[in-house]
Amino acid sequence: MLKKEILDIFADEKIKYAEAVPFDILRKNPNSKKTFSFEARSVIVFLIPYFSGLHKGNISLYSMAKDYHLYCKMLEERIIPQIKNMTGDAVLCADTSPVYETEAASLAGLGMIGKHGLLINPEYSSFVFIGGIFTPIPYEQLTDKRSFEKSYCTMCGKCLSSCPVSLDKNECISALTQKKGELTDKDNELLKKHGSVWGCDICQLSCPYTEKMIKNGTVTEIEFFKNDLIHNITKDYLESVHKEEFMQRAFSWRGKKILERNIEICEKK
Repeated sequence: MLKKEILDIFADEKIKYAEAVPFDILRKNPNSKKTFSFEARSVIVFLIPYFSGLHKGNISLYSMAKDYHLYCKMLEERIIPQIKNMTGDAVLCADTSPVYETEAASLAGLGMIGKHGLLINPEYSSFVFIGGIFTPIPYEQLTDKRSFEKSYCTMCGKCLSSCPVSLDKNECISALTQKKGELTDKDNELLKKHGSVWGCDICQLSCPYTEKMIKNGTVTEIEFFKNDLIHNITKDYLESVHKEEFMQRAFSWRGKKILERNIEICEKK
């Protein structure tokens, strides 16, 4: 178990799941350009639950709140000084990590890897973001955990069978909503049928762990993901939203033209 002092820091942030792992056992992500001013020897992996309930809309549930990178920035400012007091140095990474985050979280014992490629936590299902705090001290100084093994779901196959395009990584609904340029007729039909302007939750919602989460009434305790929600993106919204506000949303990174295209496809009769 992670040291009580560190667990208490996360508990103050309403984060329940965190554990330290050795840096050298983690598979490195060649696409990451993240570097540190110290030699990383351990990583504190933690989960950020974002599910705030089932909200009907034309965008994915993760994108209804403001961009989680903004949350991570604020989290970093609050907790990294405290972590540094114990480790000497520390850097928080989320989505820019030099290691594969899903594998790291599974090795840390925070969940299992699903057939859809996402981490499944028993309490929050796959509705979590994964963060990591890299430190220069050995993991043994942070935790008494000594066994690190990846785990996988039971492979019931519901996520695969529910996907309209068989979870092909290049052609899933979520990928189509972010795809540049003109879409094929088949792509257009898929977006229109499922009414998706940005992202997709089909495979996640079909998971038995998600069904259990919803039945138990489990939602995030982190206020950031409960406030300022947007359920639908419309042409009126894109025309009227202030640039600064728009850039605070996860769907902004592809720009308005992609979103306008998707809205037009979904609204086409």
